[in-house]
Amino acid sequence: MLIIINALKSITRSKGRNILIGIIVLAIAAASCVALAIRNAANEAETAGVDLLTITASISADTQRLLEESRNNGGDMSSVREMMSAYQNLSLPELLTYSESEYVKNFYYSGSVSLNAGDGLEAYGSDNGFVGNGGGFPGGMGGQGGRGGVTAGDFTVTGYSSESAMTKFTNGVSKITDGEMFDITSSETNCLISYELALYNGLTVGDTVTLTNPNAEEETYTFTIKGIYTDSDSGESGNQIRFSTSQDPANLICISYGALETITEHSASVAVTETNEMGFETSTAVGEQFSGAFVFAGYDDYEKFGEELTAKGLSEYYTLSSSDINDYEAGLVPLQSLSQFATTLLAVILSIGAVILIVINVFNIRERKYEVGVLTAIGIKKGKVAMQFVAELLCVTLVAVIIGAGKAARFSTIHFLKNQSDQRR
Repeated sequence: MLIIINALKSITRSKGRNILIGIIVLAIAAASCVALAIRNAANEAETAGVDLLTITASISADTQRLLEESRNNGGDMSSVREMMSAYQNLSLPELLTYSESEYVKNFYYSGSVSLNAGDGLEAYGSDNGFVGNGGGFPGGMGGQGGRGGVTAGDFTVTGYSSESAMTKFTNGVSKITDGEMFDITSSETNCLISYELALYNGLTVGDTVTLTNPNAEEETYTFTIKGIYTDSDSGESGNQIRFSTSQDPANLICISYGALETITEHSASVAVTETNEMGFETSTAVGEQFSGAFVFAGYDDYEKFGEELTAKGLSEYYTLSSSDINDYEAGLVPLQSLSQFATTLLAVILSIGAVILIVINVFNIRERKYEVGVLTAIGIKKGKVAMQFVAELLCVTLVAVIIGAGKAARFSTIHFLKNQSDQRR
């Protein structure tokens, strides 16, 4: 009890020194709490982001690895071409087999073909000098399944397996403003066209449009307009460089995948195949560009599905990739940098604060040599004298830590609530 009484008296006698120590400790406590709050918030955001992330991924041939393997084996261009053709993108039946995995939440797919405008129809932006039949790749290289060559026509006609595959419509980029959605399960050639294309050609819901195969103009397909949609990408991307009108979002025509299959199957059945001067086999069949997307509930399911693909014998020259993961990892870089900065700041604050406090207390003890001598002379043991000095420091620092931590916690809470309010808005 005597130690505590003497410590309190000493604190009141040396107010200036103890106030200085209190201010230093308060600043250290407040800065440390803020640094810890920043680091914990960054770590929690990273963890929460992984848990809330819905991942969409695809399986595709690992082109870079194929090229490296062929180069390591000393292959020429012909061997590279053979290796690339041996590992085409997986077919729809193969993807459907993999989609039955317990880790896959949903699976959807779409295919696209490029067609030219028929009689009485013009592609939006065709007055800018675009030429429809812009050439393409040799037959057999044009999409999954190798149906014909890829020739740039006036329009991109995309068939969807389900409404969830129509990502532009599900995320709000595109909206139907007139008419209705076509039957996604039907094989009838009903379609949606853009508002710009409809206005450009004076088309309305219920009208029909005719498109032709760029490789065989006598091969025509008729579509019935079921709805007209607006696309926010059409205006924002108006200044982009395009090599064909089919690359303009305004010239995207949406149909069901069943309808697209009807077109590609008919085109393949009437196609003419021949070998050109370069030795490539060419076909007049329209070339389909196919893509399938697996949807996962979380990152763990995505990782386990990748392991399952390897266990099922999927070739090492195929890869499971996700733009969602890439975007998420890119978004983590600022958070990780912030966490590292907060950790470094915390270490610096504690180090500097400890040095300052040690120096102040060393000078404090030297200045109080006479007091120490008097206390020991009247019979107080050195251990109790040391405990008095410790008690003084603890009293001052405890009060400063409570005030500093309280202020820092209040500051962090206010900013957290403000951010939460801004996010809800």
